[in-house]
Amino acid sequence: MEPISQKYNVEIGGKIQATRRGYRYARPFVGIRGKMPGMSHMVNFVAGYHTHPNGTSFFSFGDVSWVRDTQSTLYVRGGGVTRACDYGSFSCNYDNVIVNKENSSNRALKGRPIR
Repeated sequence: MEPISQKYNVEIGGKIQATRRGYRYARPFVGIRGKMPGMSHMVNFVAGYHTHPNGTSFFSFGDVSWVRDTQSTLYVRGGGVTRACDYGSFSCNYDNVIVNKENSSNRALKGRPIR
């Protein structure tokens, strides 16, 4: 998804659902100009995922606000790196976001790396 995201300058994302056999990605949807308006309308999910077409895996103010509002984990893929922002974790603390909301690449918003 990341190469398509970068080529067309769009975010691609969706939800992760729990099933009887474990977890699965739901069908992804495409955002508009680096935004994911569909993320706010997701239901029946345990986590969300999306790409950043600008190549950064840092979380934006909107990303961390989504985590706060849903109290769910959000994964982001950018620059070949995948990170997670967990509700209540220090790296994705909403108070840090309020202070640093103008800079989505601020180190305080980088989340934990996923390997």
